[in-house]
Amino acid sequence: MPQPNERPPAAAPAQPAAREHSLTLENRARLTLTGVTRVISCDETGAALQTPLGDLTVGG
Repeated sequence: MPQPNERPPAAAPAQPAAREHSLTLENRARLTLTGVTRVISCDETGAALQTPLGDLTVGG
């Protein structure tokens, strides 16, 4: 039983909600991405991207 001046245990911090994201490929000519937080690298062969859910590699 807690003592009168004892504080209850701290609650675990809430996890931040993952941002909404999407990936759309149109006719193999146009790629649209949302929710990317950082472009790690990008060249004519592909891109390495960072998202709230982890890294994403796109090639082709």
